[in-house]
Amino acid sequence: MRQIYRISHDDTKMYGDSWSALRRPYYNWMDIVLVDFGQDYSNCVIGDYRPAVVISNTEYNRHSPVMQVVPLTKQLKAIDMDYHVFLDRNDCEGLEESGMCLLEQITTVDRRQVRRKIASVKLDSMKLKIEIELMRHLGFYGEAD
Repeated sequence: MRQIYRISHDDTKMYGDSWSALRRPYYNWMDIVLVDFGQDYSNCVIGDYRPAVVISNTEYNRHSPVMQVVPLTKQLKAIDMDYHVFLDRNDCEGLEESGMCLLEQITTVDRRQVRRKIASVKLDSMKLKIEIELMRHLGFYGEAD
């Protein structure tokens, strides 16, 4: 059941736009969502509207105005590069095209940047592969080979 928040004038002063973000849907761990990453082409950080895998846990996402995601790209170059994980559409429910998880570009997004859920990672071995490579990237699980 979706919780409805009642916002008073005092709440708006105290919490600002957090209430606005909290009123947006939350997403589950390993959902694939369409995110507006913005259009700043002056740097190497990925931008535009694109799919991303939700990597923050569902309980956190339920109570937070932000969540952590890993962007996807259809470009399959550097497939053997550390921290790139090929995500086969057959390992997912609802994903139309395979892509590459860019684990080195972990990003925190506001719920308002998320347009909608488009798919979810279903295969447990793929979830585990993403988790292991993410832990390696963050230094929690040995060095990448």
